[in-house]
Amino acid sequence: MKIIRDAIRARYSYLPFWYTLFYEGEQKGVPPMRPLWVEFPKDPNTFTMDDEYLLGSALLVKPITEPGQTGTQVYFPDMDGVWYDIDTYKAYQGGQSTYVEAPLSKIPVFQRGGTIVPRKLRIRRSSSLMVHDPFTLVVCLNKNGFANGSLYVDDYHTFNYRKGEYILRYFTFEHNELLSQLGDQFGKTATREWVEKVIIVGLKAEPKSVTLRSKGVESYLAWSFNSASGQLIIRKPGVNIATDFSIKLS
Repeated sequence: MKIIRDAIRARYSYLPFWYTLFYEGEQKGVPPMRPLWVEFPKDPNTFTMDDEYLLGSALLVKPITEPGQTGTQVYFPDMDGVWYDIDTYKAYQGGQSTYVEAPLSKIPVFQRGGTIVPRKLRIRRSSSLMVHDPFTLVVCLNKNGFANGSLYVDDYHTFNYRKGEYILRYFTFEHNELLSQLGDQFGKTATREWVEKVIIVGLKAEPKSVTLRSKGVESYLAWSFNSASGQLIIRKPGVNIATDFSIKLS
């Protein structure tokens, strides 16, 4: 029961990411779930691969489909890329197949280096109770210290987004700075959702200061750093998700 509950909670935490993928699917016709060759058409190893798949271009999933298995071989595409376990943030080199431990409590899922994925980590009894919950932005850096991503938000109930009542944000991390900018000037609506936490994975060194800038005001933020994994956790930026902001690491 605990294993099933934890799996459901993990899936629910990714609902903002799923919602953004379905918006992109409606706008561009790209499927939220896609085979690896869609994103890596020059990699022949992906052409006949049907036992792992991508969610958007950011998450790689390798389900355990045989009884009794406690691990699996995972192929990580992109020779110059890096992939991070979503639970431990352990890094895996792209362009090779690696054996990954996967007991019953573990679903092998990996975030691609160079992507930013929005999540909601507060535990609720249903998705409708998550509507006003804050976001956590998971920033997984590539080898050049870069990442980007997007987030789509509307009222979650009506078709008013077709009237322009929505929010589309673009996130970019580059030169040790995270930027949140308006992704579509025509979409605009109000929301109570805000940024509760930013997790940055793949940093080479701990910053000396973390500064938030929003609406012309600067403030210093609290953070913690794990030198073993290069993981920086920035706590409570507190900005509304619809607001332009930047977080600078110095």
